[in-house]
Order: sequence, then structure tokens, then C-alpha cells
Amino acid sequence: MAIANPQRVGSFFKIMAITGLIALTGLVGNPLAVQSRPVLNIAQGTKAGSQIPVFLPDDVKVKLKKDGASLSGRVTNFDAKMKKVTITNGPDSQSVAIKDIDVVLFQGKVILRNNKAIIIRGDDSQKSPNQNGKVFKEPLQNFQIVDATKGEARVTITNSLERRGVQSVAQNSSYVVEQIRFDSSDKIQIQVTPR
Repeated sequence: MAIANPQRVGSFFKIMAITGLIALTGLVGNPLAVQSRPVLNIAQGTKAGSQIPVFLPDDVKVKLKKDGASLSGRVTNFDAKMKKVTITNGPDSQSVAIKDIDVVLFQGKVILRNNKAIIIRGDDSQKSPNQNGKVFKEPLQNFQIVDATKGEARVTITNSLERRGVQSVAQNSSYVVEQIRFDSSDKIQIQVTPR
């Protein structure tokens, strides 16, 4: 049995080491390198909670407690401090006190942003609101509209057990808001469905 030349073996390992370093260096700054990213970027909050992105369909029906009246349009502002929701329909806007709202029902199309791709979902007949749905019940200030024209909002989840389950689903889906209710203890109840 022939024994390999020690100089050749040493040269071979040096070449392999240099090739490996060059390959790694090329991947670090290379924009074409494959990178695994979740569908949504989930912003980690403080120890008290994590921010979960949610999407608001572009059409809303706000049912009021008084006389069963309702408003329709788009939710353009949510003011937790003043306890008001602003609904805009064309050029007209109306702010409604949270205490006067029975339920906010979202319908119509929603634009889901998956990194740079835009997915428009609008066929409500194919969705199943109770299937895999979640209800977040958080203080009013834990809900924020990020961009009303794009239907982007976020909810800060404070329950650690809830947070883990929500984040695992949000890695592969987008949470779309189906309805919002308010209670007398200054909490917001947000029903969402992953899509």
C-alpha cells in the first residue's frame, strides 16, 4: 500500500481551507446569496410584549349601539388616548367615541405584503373566519394603525403563552382583522384570521 506524499496532503488541505474562506467571504456581502426570511417581520417588543403585524381590509362597517345605526368606509385613525375611531368614506371623515361602538366589522379586499411582493385577497366567500382564528384582548394602547392607506396595523401581545403561538403562525401567514369590539375595562378585542 502506497503512503500519500505528506507535502501533497498538506497542500491539499491548505487549498481547501483557502477555497472555503473565499466562498464564505463571497456569501457575506452577496445580494444574490439565498437568505431564509419569514413572511412577516415580527418586531420583538419589550419583555412585557411583542408587536404582531396585522392587516385591515379596506372596507369596514361600524355598528353603533344607539338605534342600531351604522357607518361604512375605511378605518383611518385609532386614538387610544382620546378613545375614538375615525371612519373615512370618500372625502368625508367622522370620529366616533369607542363607548358608542358595538362592533367594527371588516370586509372587502386586503393587501398582504410578503417582503416586497403584494398579494391582494378579496373573495370573502372563500374565507372561514372561525378556522384557525384568534382573538387578542389587549389594552387599547396595544393596538396601533401603522399606515391606514395600506391597511397596516400592529397589536402588542402581552400574554407570553399567546405570543409564542401567534408568532409561530405569523411566520407562514398574515393575520387579517375580521372584527373589533371594545369593553368597559378599556380593552380592545381583535378577532383575526391567518391567511
